[in-house]
Amino acid sequence: MASLPEETATIQGVDFNARATAVYLGTDTGKVYKYAIAQRELIASQTLSVGEGVSVEILYCLNYLQGKDVFVAYGSGAAPGKELMTLDFDQKKVQHFPIGDNDVYGGEICQIMATPDSEFVLLGVPATSSFCVFGFDKYKSALSLQKRVHIDGFRTFEMDRHATQLVFLNQRCR
Repeated sequence: MASLPEETATIQGVDFNARATAVYLGTDTGKVYKYAIAQRELIASQTLSVGEGVSVEILYCLNYLQGKDVFVAYGSGAAPGKELMTLDFDQKKVQHFPIGDNDVYGGEICQIMATPDSEFVLLGVPATSSFCVFGFDKYKSALSLQKRVHIDGFRTFEMDRHATQLVFLNQRCR
């Protein structure tokens, strides 16, 4: 059984890579660790630091990127407070992107999902009733806001695996 190098770190976000050969662990100390399933060990050389004081709360693996382990992540705690990031483990590259315009639409993200080809990344920000669609540039691992839709009262959303249906869930019903 492997343990994290930082004994005080708490795991916040977890996701498999696209080939399910590794599990990535996001922590409240701003680090993301790779755990190799077949070897049953933490790969110390495959650790990314996303920023001082950032708690990595959500990790979402993007599929079909030519064998690369690329994630979209959400973290909180750093100035200005909320972070949307792309993490490219092969290039050891972390990029930060604004969630909202001058924090007008910023807030806590409830869910991150992507289309099967990873061309679009979808995320929900219930505090501002915002559902955001970002374009994803596979060559630069960069996000760009394409569309923001106002949807009253949702808490989270779900999408089928073919990206043909979205269901918005609120406190009472869907």
